[in-house]
Amino acid sequence: MDIIKGIVVTLCSPLVIACLFFVVGLLFGLAHRVLARKISYGIAAGVLLIFSQPYFTDLLLYPLEHLNRVEPDLENAKSLIYPLACYYSDKGDVPEISRWAECSLQRLTAAARLYHQYQGKVLVTGGKSKSHENVSYAEKATALLVSLGVRKQDILLMKRGGTTAGEITAAMAFLKDRPTLIISSATHIRRIRLLVDNRKHISFYPVDFISLGNLAPRLEIPSIFALEATRRAFYEYIALAKDYYLRRKHAAPEKDPEKESVVSQ
Repeated sequence: MDIIKGIVVTLCSPLVIACLFFVVGLLFGLAHRVLARKISYGIAAGVLLIFSQPYFTDLLLYPLEHLNRVEPDLENAKSLIYPLACYYSDKGDVPEISRWAECSLQRLTAAARLYHQYQGKVLVTGGKSKSHENVSYAEKATALLVSLGVRKQDILLMKRGGTTAGEITAAMAFLKDRPTLIISSATHIRRIRLLVDNRKHISFYPVDFISLGNLAPRLEIPSIFALEATRRAFYEYIALAKDYYLRRKHAAPEKDPEKESVVSQ
């Protein structure tokens, strides 16, 4: 599964897509197919020019981060605050704070601030993964929350879940009908809402916004950040489609072979 995810993440990058078309163009050139070579080179250049523009990135991210955005019910934070896991790396010789990805820091910092304001319990999930093979994300997240003033006895630790879907599946049996404020990156909220089946007692607190929601047409200097943001948008749409398909498949009623035989007769 990790291999498939890695392939999908790589192929979602506009830079990789442009390189692939460039290589295809080289192959067409070796085959003396001039028109096909020019078309491949043109597509490669077009991909880079279009998706390196922050405006097109904002267009892609707007439906994920800003469309139909609902204000979170902060009263849920009096019951349970649930920051989903992101990334932590145990590789290299760097300070502890540098091991955390931006998404992790924003989610955990938001959880600590809401905890101090509303005094709800904090649930942390996340097991081991390739980015932290020797440690549990949940354990490291607990240590960071404690350093931010969250009392250890108020932290509910669940060392499970290597993906967003896995975390939600592990946590849902615990959440049940308990009012919960889920904290995650803005691009993930739609997918999480789908995974929790739109339960009324759950509210969502988005952080780690990639776009500003500015849809005014504009032309800017090509940006590497825009290319990376586009990759994240493409990946999120693919993940959303996958989870939607799996949810529909799981919700579909099983066929009764006896009824099918009667119909076929």
